[in-house]
Amino acid sequence: MGQHRRTLNIWVAYFMPVLMLGVIGFATWVFLDLVCVRYLIHTHSRHKTATGLITVYSILLLLLLLSYLRIVTTLTFNPGYVKRGPAAGKKKRRSRKNKRTLEKAQVDGPGSLSDVDAGAGTEGEGNDSDDAEDGVRDHDDMELDAEGGFGFLPPGTGESTTSALPNAGPPFLAPASKSATPASPTFTQSLAGFLSPNTARAAKDAKRDARAAKKVASKSNPYRGSWQPIERPQSSSRGLSNLAEFLELDCFVCESDGLPRYCPTCDCWKPDRSHHCSEVGRCVMRMDHFCPWVGGVVAETSFRYFYQVVVYGMLYCGFIIVTLAILVHEKNANTQTVDGKWIATIALASLFGLFSFGMTLSTTQLILGNLSTIDSLAAKTKVYQLALLDPLATSLGPSAPGLGPVYNPITDEYVTTAVRVWLPHDPKPGEQQRCYAIVKTEKGENPWRLEGWYGNFKESLGGPWWTWGLLWGVPKAGTTGGRTGAMGGIQTRGWYRFNEEIIRRLRKEAGIKEPERTL
Repeated sequence: MGQHRRTLNIWVAYFMPVLMLGVIGFATWVFLDLVCVRYLIHTHSRHKTATGLITVYSILLLLLLLSYLRIVTTLTFNPGYVKRGPAAGKKKRRSRKNKRTLEKAQVDGPGSLSDVDAGAGTEGEGNDSDDAEDGVRDHDDMELDAEGGFGFLPPGTGESTTSALPNAGPPFLAPASKSATPASPTFTQSLAGFLSPNTARAAKDAKRDARAAKKVASKSNPYRGSWQPIERPQSSSRGLSNLAEFLELDCFVCESDGLPRYCPTCDCWKPDRSHHCSEVGRCVMRMDHFCPWVGGVVAETSFRYFYQVVVYGMLYCGFIIVTLAILVHEKNANTQTVDGKWIATIALASLFGLFSFGMTLSTTQLILGNLSTIDSLAAKTKVYQLALLDPLATSLGPSAPGLGPVYNPITDEYVTTAVRVWLPHDPKPGEQQRCYAIVKTEKGENPWRLEGWYGNFKESLGGPWWTWGLLWGVPKAGTTGGRTGAMGGIQTRGWYRFNEEIIRRLRKEAGIKEPERTL
């Protein structure tokens, strides 16, 4: 069902821009030729009225067309995709091979299975990467407890496989476990159970174990769902080139081992607020939604132009509706016949105008809360897990003697509180490790929502008020978070600008003390 929906969205995205231009062309012909020229000028000689209507209509039409063409070109040449890793797409090919191997075994029996086929799934994840990413996408922003993480709970256990973080260095500085996700059954093991003599009994036992595992996971996991864990690389995976970008930041969204969210389809660490779009098969920076009306993914690089399109579309349709409604009423009062093309134009303008009006209101509401459409789906229950830089521990290093527990400025004493991780886990020679505290926001708290409406508009539309109507000047994706600043200065460095009040509170709760500054 999901694949059919994605295919439909893609085909609609291909044809919708052509349909939109056709509707605008029809409305332009009716309004300018039939209404203004033939009716107002030729029939009633109302030149001033016709000139004023033509002028206003031309301005609104020009604004709408320019903004629409701008968003289409942006989605084509600068959609804001996250750079993919070297293994992108390989897992999908492996999973398809696994599927073909299983189908072959079902038809021909176990004797038809070669050694190569039997081991085909030992490196893969056992399911299609799109499906795996769909499962992660549905839950990719569900930041769990630091001790729970994304570990899958096996039957009969009450503790997560990531509950214990081995200590290294000072007592309170715990590096993340390198086995955060338990090994799932390999394809060969699954196939052996399928081909066993007592297949019915094995299948029954497997279903029973799956139900038990799901029951245990549901009791200990507040975010319940039928998703499966995925294999995440460690920080030693140097092929994932964008990990270094996270280690330049003071704060970013993370999982329980301190590493960022991971996309197995794109083989990349996912920047904050980015999501994987199944329609285009890529992770997109600050993705809002896939919009067939404009033919692509509305995201950070195109959000300003999308807002322009819905606002100008609302004004354009409203102008047509009001003007033609007045002229139709005038014709009816003079017992004149109303052209059917006028009525068709009013109907089309009403349909698209109602849509544009609703999109303008909903998009404005999202901007005021500094939310994307995806973020808004769980805005009231969302809990973000963040990796927050501890500058004091970073400056002293993981092996500094006598560093002791964490300083809590609220009680003015040192206590052992938030879990600390050192990134990268296994640094290269000469590479400095940075200490991050794993913290969580309150339920329904958006760490990117700024104080005041203007700050949220400025952050969402990519600039001050006088740039909101421009067709250029949107900042590069992921660069509005003060990445050139310094912690404790103007703002916290991140992919996007954080609410400093929330970050300061989280620092206090984690017991983060900044090093004393020397003059």
